[in-house]
Amino acid sequence: MSERSYDRDIAELKERVTRMEIQLAEMTKRLDGLSNYTRQLFDYLNRMSRE
Repeated sequence: MSERSYDRDIAELKERVTRMEIQLAEMTKRLDGLSNYTRQLFDYLNRMSRE
């Protein structure tokens, strides 16, 4: 494997890692939103069942 090919592979891997980090951050935001929604729905349903 030539050094140029090695450098290209390393650069590509760094780009892939960066894209994965961005996707992970987006998924984390979505999961936080879903968690918040679930908590609010649970609280709402508990209030409704007490009435």
